[in-house]
Amino acid sequence: MVKINLFIARLLKSAGYKLTRMGKPINFEEFGSSAHILQNGLYFYKSLLKKHRSLEVEKYQEGLLFIINNVKHYVTSSEEIFILNEIYTNDCYMIIGKEKSYNVIDIGMNVGFSALFFSQLPTIKEVFGFEPVPQTYAQALENFSLNPDLAKNIKSFNFGIGNENRKEQFVYNHNFKGSVGTVEATFKKSNDENNEIVDVEIKDVNNITSEIISERPLEKFILKLDCEGAEFEIIESLSINHHLSKFEIIILEWHIKEPDELISWLLDANFVIHRNMRNETLGLLYAFKS
Repeated sequence: MVKINLFIARLLKSAGYKLTRMGKPINFEEFGSSAHILQNGLYFYKSLLKKHRSLEVEKYQEGLLFIINNVKHYVTSSEEIFILNEIYTNDCYMIIGKEKSYNVIDIGMNVGFSALFFSQLPTIKEVFGFEPVPQTYAQALENFSLNPDLAKNIKSFNFGIGNENRKEQFVYNHNFKGSVGTVEATFKKSNDENNEIVDVEIKDVNNITSEIISERPLEKFILKLDCEGAEFEIIESLSINHHLSKFEIIILEWHIKEPDELISWLLDANFVIHRNMRNETLGLLYAFKS
């Protein structure tokens, strides 16, 4: 039977037909009240599945459990499926280097997906994650508890990072945790009943990063920034205090406006930059020490 199937496949291929494997039909009913999460994020789920055929999805607590490469991710919104797709399909944080060469300072840890991804990489030793919103931070801790072996390499902190120590208020929505910050995200302009004001603590980036790096003087560091608008004040403050040079690689998502200032500060610190522009107010910068 196998030989017959191979013969048919070769015959169809020679005739110009392309064979594709049909995916397993999705039974949304098995996900109960969480089915809408998968339905709303279906495009990104299919994108993930195309690259990771072993992907599994299960009902879990108030959401879903996405299991990718044996790593468990607690998902509570379709936005989080989009984030998983950025990380695991687009490889936006894929760093390849010598074994255990770098530590990562993850500013804008969100629900912990990026920290877990970094912790999987052979080139990453430790991850230091910062997330100011208590509800989001709690979900990150849940994700870490689901992956204890990876979590051993992650140190997390429930405060944000900026250019000074201060208290602040954010508009929070549990369906858009990845968009909470200073950016005027679409959900903030709506009358969504899920919008609420949360109090957050912000700490000075220079004090925090200097403390972490000074305790590991012989180790190399990567700075990852996805902090919904705070990247401008953070990079400017690091530049003014001549601390950008403490990092070997900087990966940041920029928002609100063109990244010309960010690029200028990074160039002044002798970084070579790769710019990935999605639109006029959003994109990625990859900066490597020259």
